[in-house]
Order: sequence, then C-alpha cells, then structure tokens
Amino acid sequence: MARRGNIREQKNLSADQVTTQADIFSDDVKRRLAERIELYIFTYNRGPFLEETLKTLSTSPFAECLITVVDNHSTDSTQEVCGRYSTILKKFRTVRHRANLGCSANYLRAVELASSTYTWILADDDRLDFTRAGDIIEKILEGEVDLISVGTEGHNLRGGTYGTTREVALSQEYFLWHSFIPSLIFKTEHFDSENLIEGYHNADTLLPHFMFVANMAVKNVTIYISKEKVFSKGNNFGYAPLQFLTGWLKGCNKIQDGVLRRKCMSEVLGGTNFWRNTIFAILIETTFRKSEVRREYSYYMAEARKFTPLLLLKIMSLLPLVWAPKSIHRFCWNKYENYRAKLQQGPPQFDGDR
Repeated sequence: MARRGNIREQKNLSADQVTTQADIFSDDVKRRLAERIELYIFTYNRGPFLEETLKTLSTSPFAECLITVVDNHSTDSTQEVCGRYSTILKKFRTVRHRANLGCSANYLRAVELASSTYTWILADDDRLDFTRAGDIIEKILEGEVDLISVGTEGHNLRGGTYGTTREVALSQEYFLWHSFIPSLIFKTEHFDSENLIEGYHNADTLLPHFMFVANMAVKNVTIYISKEKVFSKGNNFGYAPLQFLTGWLKGCNKIQDGVLRRKCMSEVLGGTNFWRNTIFAILIETTFRKSEVRREYSYYMAEARKFTPLLLLKIMSLLPLVWAPKSIHRFCWNKYENYRAKLQQGPPQFDGDR
C-alpha cells in the first residue's frame, strides 16, 4: 500500500543507513544488495559503450548482483565483451536473441526475466557515478519504497523527495523525466502481466515503459527521488524525436485518469513546451533523417487528431518548416549548435542504429 501524506524530504535515516564512501563500497553492502536487486543492460551493436558500462559496474556497489546483458542479436564486438566480463563479474549472464526484436521488445524481455525484489534496467551508454548513490542503496536495502527515481543530470526532480507517485506526478515533471528508462528502479512485482502487455502494445513508440510509469501514478505507490545526480548522459539521440512525440500522444490517450492525462500532456506538449519540442524534433529529423521526416510528421498529425482540434492546428502550422529547403534547416541547426556552445555543450549526435 502507498504511504499517504504530503510529499516531504527524507531527513531521518534508518539505523542501518549507509553513510560513507567506505560503507557504500563495502563487501557487506555488496552482499546485501545482491540479495535485493538484479541489473539488466539492453544493448545492440554498441560493444565499446557496453564495455565502459560493465567496467563501471565491476567496481561498483552492485558488482556482486546478478547482471544480465540482453543482447538484441548484435553483430559487433558485444559477444567478445560479454565473454571477458563473464570472468570478471561474480554473477553475470548474457541473453542473446536469435533475431533483433527492436529496442522496446528488448527492454521488455529484460522485464520478463527479472525475479528479484527490485529491478534496475540500464542502457549501454549512460555514465554513472556510484559515489553519489548512498541514499539509493539505503532505500534498496530497506526494501520499503516501491519506486526509486535515480537522479540524472538535466532532470529537475527535487532530490530527497519521499511521497506517493500521484503527488509527485501532479507537482513535478514525473512523466517526462521517467521517460528515461534507467531513471527508475522498481519493485519487480509491480511490472505485472498487465503492464507487460501494455508495454508490447506501445512497442512501436520507443516508450515501452510509458504505461507502467502512468499506471504507477494511478496506483499511487511510494516513490523516493535520489538526492544527487547519479547519471550523466551523453549527447547521442538514441531515438527519432518525432516518433517520441507521436508515442507520447499515443500513451497519453491511454491514461484513463483525466487529471493525470492532462498533466502528462502538458509536460511535453503544453504551452511553450509544444513549440520547443516540436521544432527541435523537426530540426533533428530534417538534419539526420531527411527521408523519414514527412512520413513521421504525418503519423504525428494522425495521433493528434484524437485530441483537440487546436493541437492538430498547431502541428499543421509547422508544416512549412517540415517542407522548407535544406538551407533553412541548416541555418536553424547552426543557430541551435551556437546556442549549445554558449552553454558549453557539445553538438548533439543522432544515433541511428539504437
């Protein structure tokens, strides 16, 4: 049952809390974590990235946990990397599909394999700093909270929050920031057959966990948001952004709770978010996936027809940008790159093979 009451910052720690760096990396903590949580890494043809992730995990507090690489029939060095780490990590396995199932189905296969109290599903290319994970480890070892939100650079969830999912969903950007799959550690029992089926129904959206996140808000389970940012993400775009927006609309349309549905919509497509995210998606698509942009935009409009006429009109108003000459797209993209440079951020790179 969810713990009711106002959202609060967690200040009083348990008697067996983990407080120092030595505690976090101690053999006792590693042993206790192995009894509580399993880690899964879904991957396809990203051997060098996978190796860096496994290297980080091998010296982390989770080094003695069962770590499973779910390989989507990679044809690069992935199997060689897995072979090396099978002798380094204490409990390590590889599940290799006989064919590429797609990114979403690969993630859901990891969910199906999970059997521990908690499950953490990671991508193969995100950087983690486990020296910041003390409170996360405490919550896993306590075993009470249903969801643990792992802090990620660029996300603005309030660290140290302990409350219920509905409260967080209505007061923070719960839906948007948890669209990043590795940001949630969850009690395995919650990702049941209903959520798996809905995940497969959403497989074409690249958001296979969308309805799980939404259903947890409806169910109003407990959630803890880590105090520090454990993840730092790279510059790769591992998805087609117009497909992301279309999937967001599709997912929102399935949320039965009207209040939560409107809140979910607003986080990505409400007010100025609509213009920023849609124009950004058009520029990404026209720069890196020119042959796909018009077809993807038609899907975006088709899904918008299920919502308000105003949303469809707003999307249609940007059709001139979709059909604009390449020189216009390049001009806009250069402006965006200059903006990122002022923020001391490198140019984003689209990862078409993800």
